[in-house]
This record gives sequence, structure tokens and C-alpha cells, in this order.
Amino acid sequence: MVVLLSPDRSLAQMFSVDGGAERLGHSFNYSSLSVGWETGEFTFQGDPAAAGSDRFDFQEGMFRILFENPGIDMYFGLASGLTGADSNNILSLGARIYNNFFLTGNERIRLMLPLQLQTDLLRVQAEGANNQFQQTAFQLGTGLGVHASLGGPVHFTAQMTPNYGFSNSQGAFIGGTLFSWQGKARLHFDRLLGRSGIVLGYDFQDRSYNIDTDLFDYDYQSHRVTLGFTF
Repeated sequence: MVVLLSPDRSLAQMFSVDGGAERLGHSFNYSSLSVGWETGEFTFQGDPAAAGSDRFDFQEGMFRILFENPGIDMYFGLASGLTGADSNNILSLGARIYNNFFLTGNERIRLMLPLQLQTDLLRVQAEGANNQFQQTAFQLGTGLGVHASLGGPVHFTAQMTPNYGFSNSQGAFIGGTLFSWQGKARLHFDRLLGRSGIVLGYDFQDRSYNIDTDLFDYDYQSHRVTLGFTF
């Protein structure tokens, strides 16, 4: 699995037949640092009697930082009183290793098969609750993606991946499963300032926690927009 997911820069070299193909491969070799804003809805799906007063439902905005590099992405999110959250403190962080396998296409547009393994931590602290939601998850996913060269330095990438794995409550022997859909789109403007460029991003996720105790059965759906620079 590590061999399959390890960054393979030779993928970009596959497009070195002509100038346009070389530009197509270049967009897969960028690193970027982005900031963004995420709106999410966290909804309880378990037995209300089991949860009691410890409910972590929220509809909040979250500040995000993303670092994306060929083969690995890392992300951090925070929502608190400083970001305008009403009564919850939310922490989200994680990392994803991946590889994109090209299926078919030409120098203008190409289909790819993304394969990814990710781990993340989501912690929600609710005002007045005796407990907290804190789940560490591991997921494996694959799906379908596309890369398109829109002319000149402009490139577009998008993918959608279903993911499945397990989640564990930190500090307790309580675990369960996690299923999610993740969508990702990027619009790249390469080399606007020397070797640096600009990237606009949109991310979508819909995840469902099914934990052994009904206390932590939640669904989370979010939309995120980001702006960053490539280097």
C-alpha cells in the first residue's frame, strides 16, 4: 500500500512528448499553501436517550489551513469564539497520502484513478456537556478524477472519492466505522510570479460516524473554499 501511494514524480514525466503535454504534467508537481473558510453541519444520528444532555450538534464556520504537496496533503481547522463560533470549540487536523493513476485521455484532458489513505482527528467541545466528541479516524478510498488543461497556464483538476475506515474514541476502547464522500476541485494559474502561481479550491465532504455507543453517531457535511499560492 505504501508503494502504491508513495509520490511518483515519474507520472509528470509521462507528458513530456511536446510542450503542451509538459505543461499538463507540471501541474501535478506543485506544492501549495492555502487558507480557507469551511461551513459545516454536524448532526446527531443516534438514540436521543443515550446522548442525554451531551449533544455536539453545530452549524459553524471553520478557519482552514491546507498544505498540499505531490503525494501528501495536510490540513488544519479551527472554530472557536475567535472565529465566531457560538458555543462549540472545534478542532480538525489530518493528513492524506495518495497517488493518481492515469487511465485515458490526451494532452488536453485526462481521466485518473485516485487512491488515498488518510487519518484525521475531529474534536468537538460543547458548552455544558459532560463529555466531548473526539474521534481519530483512518480511511482508505478511491474514485474517479479528471485533469484538464484550459490553455496557457490554466489547469483544472477535480475528483470524487468514497472512503471507508474505522474510527476510535481517544482514551477509550470505543470504536466503530466511518464512511465518507469527498470531493475536491482546484483551478491552477501556474507561474504568474516567476515559478509561483495561484490556486483556487473547493472541497466537499459528507461523513457518517457509526460508533459502538449511540453517543457519538454523527453525520458531518461541509463545503470549503480556499485561496493559496503554489511554489
